[in-house]
Amino acid sequence: MNFWNLISLKKHRIGLLPRILIAILLGIVFGNYMPDWAVRVFVTFNALFSEFLGFIIPLIIVGLVVPAIADIGRSAGKMLLVTTLVAYCATLFSGFLLYFTGAALFPGMITTGIPIEEVSQNNSVTPFFTISIPPLMNVMTALFLAFTVGIGLSRLYTTALKDMMNDFKEIVMRTIGAVVLPLLPIYIFGITAVRRNFTIK
Repeated sequence: MNFWNLISLKKHRIGLLPRILIAILLGIVFGNYMPDWAVRVFVTFNALFSEFLGFIIPLIIVGLVVPAIADIGRSAGKMLLVTTLVAYCATLFSGFLLYFTGAALFPGMITTGIPIEEVSQNNSVTPFFTISIPPLMNVMTALFLAFTVGIGLSRLYTTALKDMMNDFKEIVMRTIGAVVLPLLPIYIFGITAVRRNFTIK
């Protein structure tokens, strides 16, 4: 049982979002007092967890999207087209909103004329060690693979591959529940604490 489960109540466990908010607050507080070795510990953990996330995200996409599309049935193609159009429009809207918000607010918030050496010196803390975990595919490849296989399964009458993908979905869900969700607040704490430590130096 990890730290985040220990602070949970037995019957009413703290949800993921409250744990993330707690992690951010703790990171802001403890980031002011963390010694260099502790900063390196969290930098090491964040580097390893980032590598794991980069590896697992394409598998999550394939494991969750393929069974979802396959379960829709023969209308999967039309629903996928509508979903893609909605996602594309939402992306355009978010991009323009981000651009105009940044153009309106950032010039008054960013201090100009700071030497590049002064900006880069805060990134001098390195992890104790790193492990490279190359993903099996990139995110876009995973999306297209999931769409292709999912639509194909929705039009097949055999269930062998669909059963295998459901088993793979179960593996992905258990990995998310046992590894990603418990460690995510610690990852957020590390990011917040390390950045806070850099800011005050």
